[in-house]
Amino acid sequence: YMEDGIYNMDETGLFWRLSPSRGLYTQARTGVRKDKSRISIKCCINASGTDRLPIWFIGEYQTPRALRNINIQVMGGQWRWNRKAWIDIIIMKE
Repeated sequence: YMEDGIYNMDETGLFWRLSPSRGLYTQARTGVRKDKSRISIKCCINASGTDRLPIWFIGEYQTPRALRNINIQVMGGQWRWNRKAWIDIIIMKE
């Protein structure tokens, strides 16, 4: 295969509300639940670096309040959503 025809796609999760597990406070905090709100981020590029597909952000909501007045496509990205904020077969078929 030529380098232009070899693609690599990777996904990473961003737990944007999760507090650090360690810090300056030395005593354990009991009764605090971890907030696992996440956004998945998908990047895809070919081996030669000449074809970069738009970055995808996958969240839990179709139109999140924080992005209500922001057009992600203008910034070169795509917004997708599903209940768990993961890439699934339905999103991959797009």
